[in-house]
Amino acid sequence: MKIVADENISRVVETFSRWGDVATLPGRRIAPEHLQGADVLLVRSVTRVDEALLAHSNIRFVGTATIGLDHIDQAYLRQRGIALAHAPGCNAGAVVQYVFSVLANCRPDWRDCQIGIIGCGNVGGRLDRLLAGLGVATCCYDPFLRRSSNPRLTALRNVLQADIVCLHTPLTREGPHPTWHMLSERQLAALRPGTTLINAGRGGAIDNRALVKAIDKRQLQVALDVWEDEPDISLALLDKVQVATPHIAGYSREGKLAGTQMVYQAFCR
Repeated sequence: MKIVADENISRVVETFSRWGDVATLPGRRIAPEHLQGADVLLVRSVTRVDEALLAHSNIRFVGTATIGLDHIDQAYLRQRGIALAHAPGCNAGAVVQYVFSVLANCRPDWRDCQIGIIGCGNVGGRLDRLLAGLGVATCCYDPFLRRSSNPRLTALRNVLQADIVCLHTPLTREGPHPTWHMLSERQLAALRPGTTLINAGRGGAIDNRALVKAIDKRQLQVALDVWEDEPDISLALLDKVQVATPHIAGYSREGKLAGTQMVYQAFCR
């Protein structure tokens, strides 16, 4: 079996080599010619996996050591009968720690604030439980959950009235509740003046052009780990935010190793 993998997937050779030959490459350089004769492709978010990459290959399994899947053409993989695995929640602990570090640096009074959480999956749900355990007032918005699972669930308009608003959503453009630009000009205008806004989910969940204007209009305090059009981000926005990091909130050794193991288990199944 031939396995082609992003060289930056933690311990990928040691983990998968018992099943075949593992060829590693920089993720941004993986091209169709590298997949000739390969059965398995292992990537991170920097590799676009679609028909252009896979059309002339015999790949049977794609594993991405990431939470998100917006770099994967899932419909094409289903059409071809190619199995897909990812690693939801692998770095949830690291992202939550990132949020706490932002709170400690930007809002020393955070324990006395109400914190609104948009998206209560692996990361947002864990953040909510930890804050509630510390006695911090939280409110949450996630249209895919029921209040029976979390009594703090409420409408988005209520969450936007919190002192601190944290986003932890995937990036979706279709379905009943798409997250692309879910915070656009209208929603940003609903934030209270002086709100602290933290996005460690996906950059496209906030309209970044609208955010540039809203920061001044609403005197917002903004911390962004994710950006629209990464890596070609808005320099105007970069100049206005209080904390700017290059999509590294979950980039911990623990999270990377967990991602590799989750994809490996799926591969074995």
